[in-house]
Amino acid sequence: MAKRDIIEEIKLKKGNHPAEYKHFGAVYTRLMTLVSLEDHLNKVTKGVIKEFDDKSDELFEVINYIPVGLVACIESFFRIAIAYLIDSDFYYLSKSKELIKNKRNIISFETVIDMEANNLSKGELISHVLSMGSFKDINDHMSAILGENFESKLKEYVFLGDDEEDLFSDLSDDEYNKPSYDKFRNEVAEIFKLRHRICHEPYFRFKKGGATLADILSLSRNVSEFLFSSEKVIEDHLKARGLQ
Repeated sequence: MAKRDIIEEIKLKKGNHPAEYKHFGAVYTRLMTLVSLEDHLNKVTKGVIKEFDDKSDELFEVINYIPVGLVACIESFFRIAIAYLIDSDFYYLSKSKELIKNKRNIISFETVIDMEANNLSKGELISHVLSMGSFKDINDHMSAILGENFESKLKEYVFLGDDEEDLFSDLSDDEYNKPSYDKFRNEVAEIFKLRHRICHEPYFRFKKGGATLADILSLSRNVSEFLFSSEKVIEDHLKARGLQ
């Protein structure tokens, strides 16, 4: 198997990143597009397809994109966040040792030399090689880099801000029932599993007892809350260290 060219992967990713978007800008722009797509598909599917209708393959393939796009937003958000933290202060750089202790077969001395030659930062390199395949992965990485349990801090912010209400301002009071944190966490964790199935199974469809059409077309709400709340945790941590 050919060895991964980590530096080339990072350069390609950076090359695709629009210059006008700073920090989390590209992530939130894509997220807003997915919110709009969910809304459009909710309107399109009403009265057109049933939960387990196998006659609408093309429409289902479009719907299947939702979890894939949302996980891409989550992964990108936390890679950007971790890179930013590591490059902001030696405290976070020192904590990153825990993140890469099992990555020595990926990050070689030659990789570090190539990183410098291509004007890439330590944060960009480290965040790029981390696994982001589950809620647990993200909690473990963020806890290591912050030096405290990330999820414990996240609980303090989930559903406390106004951002989500602005994003979903068209929902009625009945539709806008805020779930418990445990329900929120489980639903975010399930998005990763759903994305994995969609990407790796040759024919994914909604099945009784599993994710329903309504589930798929309401995922962006929890992802939005997850990212907005996570940004607040990061901002507060930086402020506590006098970095903002």
